[in-house]
Amino acid sequence: MRRRDLKTRVWRTNRPGWPSIGAGGFGILLAGFLWARGETPPASVAPVLRPAEISRVAVRARHWGWDDVKTNLVLVRRNAQFMTAGYRVSDAVVSNLMASVAQPPRAEVDPTDLGLTESWLATNRTKLLESFAGETGRGIFPLASARQRAWLTNALFDLDVLRALVRGVNHRIWTDDYPEMDVVFWRGEAEIVRLQSTEQNPFMLPWEVSWNTNQFRTYNAGIGRALAALLPAGFLNRDRLQGDLIAIIARDFPNHPRVQQEMAWMVSEETLGARTNELFAAFDFQPWSLGSGNYGRYPETWNATLRRTNWPVRLTMPLRMAIADGVAPMLPQIMDNADTRVSPLLNSRWAAGLTERSADFSLEVAPAGSMADDRYLRGHMAKVGLDEFYDQVVPLMRQGLAFILREGNKRTSEWVVLPNGNFLLVKFAGDGVLDWSPSELGFRGNPSDLQGISYNMVGVFLTPDGRIERVVPRVDR
Repeated sequence: MRRRDLKTRVWRTNRPGWPSIGAGGFGILLAGFLWARGETPPASVAPVLRPAEISRVAVRARHWGWDDVKTNLVLVRRNAQFMTAGYRVSDAVVSNLMASVAQPPRAEVDPTDLGLTESWLATNRTKLLESFAGETGRGIFPLASARQRAWLTNALFDLDVLRALVRGVNHRIWTDDYPEMDVVFWRGEAEIVRLQSTEQNPFMLPWEVSWNTNQFRTYNAGIGRALAALLPAGFLNRDRLQGDLIAIIARDFPNHPRVQQEMAWMVSEETLGARTNELFAAFDFQPWSLGSGNYGRYPETWNATLRRTNWPVRLTMPLRMAIADGVAPMLPQIMDNADTRVSPLLNSRWAAGLTERSADFSLEVAPAGSMADDRYLRGHMAKVGLDEFYDQVVPLMRQGLAFILREGNKRTSEWVVLPNGNFLLVKFAGDGVLDWSPSELGFRGNPSDLQGISYNMVGVFLTPDGRIERVVPRVDR
C-alpha cells in the first residue's frame, strides 16, 4: 500500500526584458538620483521625494475582458493636499506611497508582507471556517467524513500551508479579466516616477517601477495598499490592489499538494477499506484532483485516471466521481466492472493495437453517455448537415462504447465502438486522423479549421479491422 503524490502545475509569470536589481543596487539607484540633484544620499534606502516636490499624481485604471472600462484620476497639490473636484488626500498619504516605492525591491511574494501573520490567523479563524461551510447547514467541510474534517481543519490553521498558498498568488491566470494600473508622479512637466501593473492576481503583484531611466520589478504589497489609500472608494481595481487573503485561501487551499495527497489517501481508504490494496495492486490508479463545489463544498468531486495493469499500455479510463460523507460510492463498482466496460476495445485487435503504433498515441474510455447525451453535439452536427445522421446513430451510441484517441498534442478524435464491432468516427481536431487526410474523412470546411483545437464534425463508419466503409457527406451551412 503506498501513497501517490499529486501532480501540480506552476505557471511562470516573470516577464522578460525587465532588469532586476537587488537592495544594494536600488540604494545606488536612489543615491545617484540624489547626487544628480546636488544632495547627499542617505546611508540607507529611504523615500527620495517629499510631497512638496510633487506637483501632481495621475492614476489611470483600466479593466477589459467582457467589456472595457477606464477611469482616470489626477490629483494636483495645493495647500499641503492633493486634490481634484470633490476629492482630496493629505500629503501624508502621498508620502506613504512614495515610502513604499522607495523600499528595496522584493524579488518574490512574501506572505508576511501580504498580511499573513499569526495575529491575522487568530483574528480570522472563524471567517476561514465559514468559507468552507457550504450551504447545507451541516457545518464546515460538509461532504467530508469526521476524520477528514478534523484533518482539514488542522491543515486550514497551519501557517506553513497557508504561506505556501499565498506565495503562489501570482501563479494563476485566467481569461477575460485584464486589469491595468498606471500611476505617474510629476514635478512640473517632468515625469519622475511611474508605477505599472497588469497583473490579474489579488494585490496586482509584481509592480514595474520606472525611476528616471531605471526600471525594476518588485513584489512589495505595500505599494498596492498605499495606492489604495490614495484612491477614492469604488475606484476601478482598488479592491484588487488591497487583496483578500480569505478569498485566496478559500480558492487555493483544496489544491495544496499536501491537502490533495492526504485527502486522496483518506477517501480511497474510507471508500474501499480492505480493498484499498487491490486498488493500487491491480490498477494503475492516478488521483489527480479532489475538487471543490459551489459555496466552499469540499471535497465534492474526485477526478482520477484508472488503468488495469493488464490492459494495453496507454489505455485509460478517466473518472469523475461524486463524494458524499468522505467516500466515493461509485469506486467499488467501477473497479468491479472495469474489464467489462473496456472489453469492446480489448476485444478489438485493431483498436487495442492503436497505442502500439506510437508512444504518443493514447486511448481514453469516455464516460457513459458522454456522447449520446451531449446536448451540444447535435447542434454542431446540424451546422454541417449531419443532424439527421446524428438522430439515426444516437441509439447505437447508447449501446456502444465511446472513446477518445489522442495522437500526441496536435490530434484528437472521438469514436464509438458499435455493438456489432464496427467503429464510428464522429469528430476530430487537427490535420487528420491516423493515416487519413481530412478530405478522406468527408471534411469540406475551411482549411484554417484544421489548425486549431476545435473539433470538426464527420460521420465515418469503419469495419472492425479499421477500414473506412462509408463516409456520410457533409453539407456546410
